[in-house]
Amino acid sequence: MRGPSCSSAGRRTSSLTWESLRESCETCPSPRNWPSFRGWITSGWEGKKRWAREWGNSSPGPWSGKAVRRSDPGGPPRPGGAKEIFMEYPWTRFFHLGVVIPAFFPEARERKRTALDITRRLAGDPFFQALEVFGADDPRDREEMARVLRSSGKRLIFSGGAYCRRTQSNLHDLDPVRWERAVGNVKKIIDEAVLYGCQILYLMGFEAPPAEKREKARKRFAEALEVLGDYAAEKNPSDPLTLSVENFYIAQEDPFLIGPTLECARMLRDLRGKRPRLGLTFDTSHILQLQEDLHQTFSRVQDVVAHVHLSNCLIRDRSSPFYGDKHPPYGLPGSEIGIPELAGFFRTLRQQGTFSRVFPTGKPVLSLEVLTPAGRTPQDALEEAKDSLEKAWEEFAKTA
Repeated sequence: MRGPSCSSAGRRTSSLTWESLRESCETCPSPRNWPSFRGWITSGWEGKKRWAREWGNSSPGPWSGKAVRRSDPGGPPRPGGAKEIFMEYPWTRFFHLGVVIPAFFPEARERKRTALDITRRLAGDPFFQALEVFGADDPRDREEMARVLRSSGKRLIFSGGAYCRRTQSNLHDLDPVRWERAVGNVKKIIDEAVLYGCQILYLMGFEAPPAEKREKARKRFAEALEVLGDYAAEKNPSDPLTLSVENFYIAQEDPFLIGPTLECARMLRDLRGKRPRLGLTFDTSHILQLQEDLHQTFSRVQDVVAHVHLSNCLIRDRSSPFYGDKHPPYGLPGSEIGIPELAGFFRTLRQQGTFSRVFPTGKPVLSLEVLTPAGRTPQDALEEAKDSLEKAWEEFAKTA
C-alpha cells in the first residue's frame, strides 16, 4: 500500500521507517503538514506494526478520521523524556471505545498478578480510550493497578457483575444473612473501584426465585441499590461512582430476575429521583437474547443508560457451542451482530443524540465484549474485534 505524501518528509511515507516517520512528525512545524493518513499504529506497544485503513478523502468529514498529534500517557518513555505520539481514531470525537478485559482475557478473572500485567498492556494501547477491569485480590497488586490505571488517562469501569457471580453475591437474596453478606461484598468492590479511579461500577441480578416471590426479590434488589448508592456517594462526595445495572436474558429454564429492559429502566427511574448516580448497562447481546428490538429498546431507555457493551450472540441454533450468552466474535455465521449490525447501531446512537449527551464518563463508553473462543488466543480475538469495529465505523461513516 502506498503511503500519502508528507511535505516535511519530502517523500511518500511508505518509504519511511517507523522511527524516521516519528522523527519527521515530531519536528514538523505545522500540524497541517503531517501525513494525511491514520498512520502506523502499534498493538499495545508490542511492536506489531500495520497500516490502518484510510478514511475518505483529504478533507474528511466529522465522522471520518484524520491524523491528530496526541501524547500517550501509557506509552514507553523515549530518550530525552519525549512522549510517544499516536493518531487519534475517528470515533474518539463521539465516544470512548472500551474493552471488557475479563471477557477477552480469562486469566484476568482470577484477580491475580497476571491481571495486573494484562491491564498494564491494555492501558498502553491507544486504540482504547476506556478499560473495564476486574481488579486484583492482593493489596500490593491493587496499589500498582491503581497507579497504572490512574496514569493511563482512560475512562475506567469496574466489572462488578462478574465479581458478584464469582463471590455468589446475590443482591436480591431473600435470606437476610446472605443479603447482608452480598451487600458487604459489593461495598468492598466499591472501595476498590474508587481506589482505581473508576467512573462506573456495574452489577447484575441472579436467577429469579419462584414466581410468587419475585416481587419481594425485586424490592430487595432495589433496596440493595439504595444502600450501595448511598455508600458510593459517601466514598467520594465530590464525584460519586455511578452504579449501573446490567440486565440479563430470560431465554432459559431459570430466568434471571433483572431481565426485561423496560422493567429494569422503570425501576431505575424510580430510584434515580433521590440517587441520580444509578444507571443501566445496555448490552446488545442481552437485548437480543431477551427477544427485544435493539433499536427501539435503546430509544425507550436511553435516559437511564450509563454505558454500552457491544456484544454478539447466537440464539437460533441450540446445538451450537456458541448458543446463549457466549458473546462470540462479531460476524460469526448464524449469529446476530456483525459489521452491518454494529454500523446500524451506531446510526441509532447518532439519531438518538447519544454522541452529544453527557455521561458519567463524559462522552459515552462503548466497550467491545467477546469471550475468547476455544482454540484462539485472547490477542487474536482482540485483534479481530478491533478490525470489526473499524470496518463497522467505516461503513457507518459512509452514510453519516
